[in-house]
Amino acid sequence: MNASSPNDPGPNDPFSVGGDTNDTDVLARFRQDVPAMSAQARFQGRQRLEAAMSGQGGRPLRRPRTRRVLASAGVALALAGGVIGYQIAGPAGADTSAQAAEVLNDAAVTAAATAHTVVGLKPRPDQYIYLDVLHTTSGMNDRTQSWTSADGTRQGLVRTSGFMGDHSSPIDPYKSGDSLRDAPYLVLAKLPTDPDALLRILYADPAVLGDQQHNGTKADVALWGLLRDLVENVPAAQEAALFKVAAKVPHISYSDNATDAAGRPGVAVGLPDPRLGTIQFVFDRSSHAFLGERILSPGSTTQVEFNDTVQRTAVVDKPGQLPNP
Repeated sequence: MNASSPNDPGPNDPFSVGGDTNDTDVLARFRQDVPAMSAQARFQGRQRLEAAMSGQGGRPLRRPRTRRVLASAGVALALAGGVIGYQIAGPAGADTSAQAAEVLNDAAVTAAATAHTVVGLKPRPDQYIYLDVLHTTSGMNDRTQSWTSADGTRQGLVRTSGFMGDHSSPIDPYKSGDSLRDAPYLVLAKLPTDPDALLRILYADPAVLGDQQHNGTKADVALWGLLRDLVENVPAAQEAALFKVAAKVPHISYSDNATDAAGRPGVAVGLPDPRLGTIQFVFDRSSHAFLGERILSPGSTTQVEFNDTVQRTAVVDKPGQLPNP
């Protein structure tokens, strides 16, 4: 465990968050009249703030953001007409365990041999990748359906439905030089499958570099954030390579008791992100096939804030078209 820096929050720092403390708990230290906040309201506040901080507002998405939370350096909550910013202090990462690396390497073998998510797809450049993702947030469900241009040259579509309401937005075409997290399927299919070569590319990705430069994020945490955006969207060989890359990341941890958004039991490998909590990949207990992702509350090893899993992937001819049953 690294020694604390002079700027690290101490135990009496009102802006530090530990254990299962949430945003409202922090506010309550200053305002005793702050009411208890539901998970839905807390999530809505974070979504609105993230949109404002990213400058996106209502602009079209470049690609479907299937994740419940998009990290920004320092999470803030808009409440009662004001915005209070604070730094989330996550748990220190444990040393990389042999179990975590073993699961990831097994997952790489399974990904290369088993058709799941977008593994077996062979789209034409003019077709679209359909992705149906189930999200759970504190027991409440959302569904995201997206249609992304296979070669990135055409506008796509993303629809969300559930406790956050029903929304539709276009997905912008991909621009060369954008982060790989925005890259279409046929661009991702060109990534090297050698994990060392892929690791060099990922560390040089604009999103990873920008996260470090603008948010002060550690390189490995920024890399893990990019990995979580890619694993559901790449062909088999690249997915296998991504899991091998993940096995090289320091301070990953293993959990032998995890459940994905669909309720399937499994195991998990994760890395603490001080802005969000521990971001975990969930794998089938036996085959170590990739099931989905979950995020644990900052400082907690059991409290799940967000969870998602891919329910269906297919190739279709146009945005909005549903695949055959």
